[in-house]
Amino acid sequence: MSECDKMVEVREESVLLSDFVDWLREHGYAVCKRVDHEGFLYPVEYTPLMDGQFERLFGGFFGIDVDKVEQERRDLLKQIQKSV
Repeated sequence: MSECDKMVEVREESVLLSDFVDWLREHGYAVCKRVDHEGFLYPVEYTPLMDGQFERLFGGFFGIDVDKVEQERRDLLKQIQKSV
């Protein structure tokens, strides 16, 4: 099964996750990534995820390689351009 097919298969669940992230933002919350810095006074930092990072986060959750999805999209676009 292609990665694009996998994305289509989990679309409803992905939309639900996106809606939840939107709800979190509306209520003052942020989804953050923990970054550890050894040797510092405060060795832990939390960095909020930006919009473009959620596709990769959700892809990981669903076992989808977003880099492969992008390559499949490009390949499909090339095929379409060749057929026109």
